[in-house]
Amino acid sequence: MFEAVELGKKISKQEFEEEEPQLHTELLKAQRAMRGTDMPVIVIVSGVEGAGKGEVVNRLNKWLDTRGITTSAFWEESDEERERPPYWRFWRRLPARGTIGIMFGSWYTKPIIDSVYHRIDNAEFERQLQRITQLEHMLIQDGALIVKFWFHLSKDEQRKKLEKDKKEGRPSPILKKFHVELGRRITDKMYHRSLKQHQNHLYELTWKAKQKQRSVIVVFEGWDAAGKGGAIRRLTAAMDARLYQVISVASPTDEEKAHHYLWRFWRHLPRAGYVTVYDRSWYGRVLVERVEGFATETEWQRSYQEINDFEEQLHEHGIILTKFWLHIDKDEQLRRFKEREETPWKEYKITEEDWRNREKWDDYKDAVNDMVSHTSTEFAPWTLIPANDKKLARVEVVKTVSGRLQEALGED
Repeated sequence: MFEAVELGKKISKQEFEEEEPQLHTELLKAQRAMRGTDMPVIVIVSGVEGAGKGEVVNRLNKWLDTRGITTSAFWEESDEERERPPYWRFWRRLPARGTIGIMFGSWYTKPIIDSVYHRIDNAEFERQLQRITQLEHMLIQDGALIVKFWFHLSKDEQRKKLEKDKKEGRPSPILKKFHVELGRRITDKMYHRSLKQHQNHLYELTWKAKQKQRSVIVVFEGWDAAGKGGAIRRLTAAMDARLYQVISVASPTDEEKAHHYLWRFWRHLPRAGYVTVYDRSWYGRVLVERVEGFATETEWQRSYQEINDFEEQLHEHGIILTKFWLHIDKDEQLRRFKEREETPWKEYKITEEDWRNREKWDDYKDAVNDMVSHTSTEFAPWTLIPANDKKLARVEVVKTVSGRLQEALGED
C-alpha cells in the first residue's frame, strides 16, 4: 500500500508562503461555518516518527480559532487510564458538536505498535481494527466528520531525521419477549434475615474486589415507581461509602447533548476496584428516547449493537457488570402512583411526566421487550426482578450482585 505513496513530491518555501494565507483563510471560514452545527470534527494525526506530525498540529492550532479546537496527545497510558477500558481515554476527549478535536496519536496507535512488536497475533490485530471500524462508523452515524492523516517517510529518510533530532536534543516519543413471575412474595421475617445475610456478604466481596482491582458497574432500569431507589439504597447500604458512587441519570445537559449519547457514561466509568451504580443508564436511548421520539428510528435501532459493543469492552477490561430491570404490572404502578399522591412525604416522587409515561405503557412495554431481546448477551445478561413485592425485589438485587461478584472473583 505504501508503495503507492509518492514520497518524492516537494513544495518550495516560496510556493508554501504564497499558498499559506489562502489556506489559513479557508480553514478559518470552514471553522466558522461549522459552529452551531451538530457536527463534531475529529482530526486524527498518525504516522511514522520524524515525519513532521508535530509541526502540522502546531500549525493547525496557530491558524484556527483556539476557542473551538482542542488537541489531545495520546502517548503512554496514565495509571488512571490503565484502570479503565482502553477506549475510555478517547471517549472522554471527543470534541463537542460544532468544535474540532485533534487527536495526536489515536485508537490506531496501540494496535499497530502491539502488532509490530508481536505482542498480539494477526487475528487479534484484525479484531482490534474491526472494533475501530465499528467505533468510527458509530461516530459518523451520529453526525461526526472524521479526517485521518497518516504521515509517511521512507526508512532511510526517517533514520536521517531521527538522527538529526537526537543530535539536536529533541525527544522522540512512542506512540425475545420475557415473562416475570410477579406473584412471588416474601415474609417480613424472611426479608430482614435474608437482606442482612446478603448485605454482609456483599460488604466483604466489594472489599475483595477492591483488593483485586476489579471494577463493578450495576445498572438499574425499570418502570416508574418500580422501586429502583429503594433497591439502590439497600445495595449501597452493604458497601463502604468510600468505594461507590451513584450516578442518577436525568435528561442530558447541553454539554452532554453536544456529544455522542454514550459519552456521558464513558466519562463516569469507575476506577479499578470501585463501584458505580447507574440509576437509569445508556438504555434511555432505546426506551424513553425511542418512545418519546427524541431519537429517530434509525438512531435507536443501531443503538442495540452500539450498546452491546460498549458492554463487551467493559467485560473485556474485567469490569463486573450487572443489569437489572425491575418489573411491576400496570395495576401495581397505579396503586403506587395514588399512594404517592396521598402521602405528604411521597408527593415529590410523582410528577405529571409519570402520568404521561403511563399513558404510553404499551409502547414502553414493546421497547422493553426489544431491549432485553437485543441486549441480553452472554457477557452482559439482563436480570429481570419481580418487583410487585418491594421487599422481595430488594433481597433479589443484593443477592444477585453478591453472586455476580462471588463468581467473578472466584470466591467460594
